[in-house]
Amino acid sequence: MTSANSSWVDKVKANKNIMSNKSLWSYILVAPVMFIAFIVPMVLWFIRSHHYGIEHEQDAAQLLFEKQSVVMHALGLGSMFYVLIGALGIIYAFTKFSYLFSMSKLDFYLSLPTTSARRIQSAYMVAVNNFIAIFLGVEAVAVLIAAAFGAINTALIIAILIQTVRMIIFFYTCFTITTLAILLCGTRMIALVLTAIMLYFPYILGEEFHYLNRMFFSTASELSENTAVLSPCNDVHSVANIIMNKFRFYSVDKVFDVSSVMNTYLQTVRYDIDMIVTAVIATVLVVFVYKHRRAEHVGKTVIFRPVRWACKVLVCVIASLGGMVVIRSILDSAWSRKLYIILCIGMLAICVFVGSLIEICLDSDIKSFAKGKRQTLMAMAILLLIFFIYKGDLLGYDSYVPSASSVESAALFYDDFGSMYDNKYYYNFDSRIDWSSYSFSNMKITDMDAFIPVVQKGMECARKCNGDFDKAEKYGWEQKVLYNLKDGRRVYRDIIIPYDIDPALMDKLTGSEEFIKGHAPCFYEGIFTTENLTMANSSLSCSFPGGDESTNNVSVIYDVVEAYKQDVLENYKYSYIRDTSAIGELFLTCGPTLSCNFPVYESFTHVIDVLKKNDLYGGKDYPFDMIKELSVDNYFPGYNFAEMSENEAMELYFKWFYGTREYGFQSKTYTDKDKIKEILDNCTYENYAEWEYPFDKVDKQFNLYFDDKYRDIFECNFAFKKGSVPEFIYEDLNK
Repeated sequence: MTSANSSWVDKVKANKNIMSNKSLWSYILVAPVMFIAFIVPMVLWFIRSHHYGIEHEQDAAQLLFEKQSVVMHALGLGSMFYVLIGALGIIYAFTKFSYLFSMSKLDFYLSLPTTSARRIQSAYMVAVNNFIAIFLGVEAVAVLIAAAFGAINTALIIAILIQTVRMIIFFYTCFTITTLAILLCGTRMIALVLTAIMLYFPYILGEEFHYLNRMFFSTASELSENTAVLSPCNDVHSVANIIMNKFRFYSVDKVFDVSSVMNTYLQTVRYDIDMIVTAVIATVLVVFVYKHRRAEHVGKTVIFRPVRWACKVLVCVIASLGGMVVIRSILDSAWSRKLYIILCIGMLAICVFVGSLIEICLDSDIKSFAKGKRQTLMAMAILLLIFFIYKGDLLGYDSYVPSASSVESAALFYDDFGSMYDNKYYYNFDSRIDWSSYSFSNMKITDMDAFIPVVQKGMECARKCNGDFDKAEKYGWEQKVLYNLKDGRRVYRDIIIPYDIDPALMDKLTGSEEFIKGHAPCFYEGIFTTENLTMANSSLSCSFPGGDESTNNVSVIYDVVEAYKQDVLENYKYSYIRDTSAIGELFLTCGPTLSCNFPVYESFTHVIDVLKKNDLYGGKDYPFDMIKELSVDNYFPGYNFAEMSENEAMELYFKWFYGTREYGFQSKTYTDKDKIKEILDNCTYENYAEWEYPFDKVDKQFNLYFDDKYRDIFECNFAFKKGSVPEFIYEDLNK
């Protein structure tokens, strides 16, 4: 029994005995495990980086970056060893409070000359102090080893110090959450299950709501972030991913300096705030529950009835929402809006089944399957509320547009104007840009008066097609929207720019310098400099109808790129690019990995002049006299697109395009010079870089192919002009 009259010396001795109880195991077992987990992989990564750098002749700067990346990945903010830290927090909690599951052990602890408050304080002090001592010791050894490899600098020291504090907080959070689960349960197994629920249910719910958004809403984007709160595991995982994605590959503008490391970390500080808030809440609950737990609670599954109810309702809701996602995935290929009733019924059936299963597990009696009807009904009511909120879009998700005053910047992205592709590695500069990411990373539009009206039209079109982006071509151009809000949030939406959108509305947005520089990869800073082009042994190929030319002269390549930038700024806008076919392309290769492709238009006079000056312009006229034969294919025999409305032709074409219907096939090869000339006179070069809407320009009923000898020259991009198909084509191929 505890004694309030014990001497001060007796209390100190009792607390000392309790604090040292069962702590030796942590040094014997945990220290070697942490040593092996942190130091051995880091040393192996150092050895691998060193030999890889020698084998691939990396320069000193890149080799240093690779070694520093190892430190960041093992000890710094990008460390993935948080899994071990969290597991240790759980193990320590079960070790320190396992006596709560045994009446005999509980009687022994209650008989010691100390108070309940001192007992839990002692357990916390032993666990946290032991972990900190072991963790700091291992980290000190790891830092010394990293320094011996020459991989430590000021930025990494700061990153390691921040990560050390973060991991101590994460350990404390996992320890406290596990302690709370132990206090709420009377058996080890149920306590372990409850620990998993409390650690992961916010993240799981966040993921499920993310999938539900995409299931129910036409404008939901797969890029949307999981907005889970009070989820420490998600917090540390998100920070590690963001940091390592930032410093994943070598580049001259991505180095481990104090500024870049701190700026990147400050973008993620909200996750650490969430983890600290979670730790504080869990600590308060531990204190509250510990005061109300009694010895007679040993052996019960879940001690407090409200907690049992809440756990059952929560698990039923999570399992049912997850089951609904699975059902939707199974029915994906045959999905229609009418099948939502199946989702609702399946969701409720899963809820009933899971509720019965929970009662059986809690009572260890199969006869208990019918108990807890009120909790099951409560869970079903919550599920129905969620279902109808999503089905009716009662929160206005599909029409949400943030206020202009709350937006710091925005981006409209999907395809870029031109493309960049890095097949795998960095090569002395930042080449990690591909066709889909330049606009996403670099477009910063602040003129919301031009941006929001276009997005609203796109959202209306997306709702019209019920979010069926697999068939977006029927309605318009698929685009993605990003709002960078002033409060740090990033809001994503998928939209479809309708074919019939007002060109003046689009020109106001796309003709702005903000849009152009964020949309055309040729404006990417830091790549197209003379220094980088020289280091990468760059080459330029110019493909035009009159022939192809190439050069390795870096100064010429630089002049071409600068002239191209000027032409894009002067000419790019929606109405021009939509209605005009490119006359050629520039292919820029930088080293073994980076390739760029930029379309050239007839109005791009600056770049054409530079190309002519350096004998790189082949001319815009095609050598049609070289054509000896060509083939015309008709995938729609019996139909005449020229006599159909645009919408009718589109509906017919897309049924064939998506493979839902075949209309037959006819093909004919022409060798007669007069017929070939007539065909070519009625054709146009179909090279629309973006905003392509071919049905108002070309006849999509027929495909033209040149013989293999000349196919590379003409690239098979020719098509009949709308309303210009020769009569003999219909006679030969439309029987």
